Amino acid sequence: MARRRGRNFIERFIGRFSNSLSSSAGFLIVNAIMAVGLVLTWLDLLHDDVYTLALSIAAITITNAVLVAQRRDTEAVHAKLDELVRSSEARNQVIGIEKDE
Repeated sequence: MARRRGRNFIERFIGRFSNSLSSSAGFLIVNAIMAVGLVLTWLDLLHDDVYTLALSIAAITITNAVLVAQRRDTEAVHAKLDELVRSSEARNQVIGIEKDE
């Protein structure tokens, strides 16, 4: 039970994180951080290696959050489509076809 509760927390956190990144405020904040880092690097107050490492970690984190949100959205669309197929006159053989290899 505790594992499921922790998983729900992580899924909610990633969902909120990806939603905040996709907003205009999130876009501006990310670009402002990048601009500050570039200025500090240009003024030689921040070493290139540290800035590169920070940008790499940020890029990996943001990419992961977006992929998780996209997977969740795709699963929701598939569930809705499966429900429409079940409720209509369509063939039921196509339900879950995306899981077949």
